[in-house]
Amino acid sequence: MKYVLARVIMTVSFAVMSAAGLSAIARADMVPNNVVDAPPADIGGPKTEELAGLKLFYVYTTGKEYELTFDADTVTFLPHKDPHAPPGTKFTPGSLHYLARRIRPDLYLVHWLVRSPTMGNIHVALLLDLQEKHVHVSALMPKGVEFFDIADIKSIEWTKGKPKA
Repeated sequence: MKYVLARVIMTVSFAVMSAAGLSAIARADMVPNNVVDAPPADIGGPKTEELAGLKLFYVYTTGKEYELTFDADTVTFLPHKDPHAPPGTKFTPGSLHYLARRIRPDLYLVHWLVRSPTMGNIHVALLLDLQEKHVHVSALMPKGVEFFDIADIKSIEWTKGKPKA
């Protein structure tokens, strides 16, 4: 019960922050996430908010292009290109809660889980290697599609200053 209450408070807090306005990612819709009937999370170990202010643009070997913008506990993602999408597809940004762990300077493990009532569970783990400019992904995408790839980071921008090593 405490977990459900904490998630509700986090969601409401983010909704209030979104309404107040965020920087360049203002008013991106939160991805629907049904946590009401979710089992309690089993989260341990260190977490970091060092990614707040980081903006990445990267391209996977499969041709998919993404932009990620991090706040302290939310990430906004914007697909730029998906070779499997119909021509003329308009991509819109979405925001969701994430967890991050600093592995070493410039290497971060990022994770998010979305329990979508319409698309099924979406589970994404990213290894952000800012030094080597790579994003490694292992994900279970909508409708159970497996996504396992590596991307080249094309741009890295720190809007709030890069964290100290």
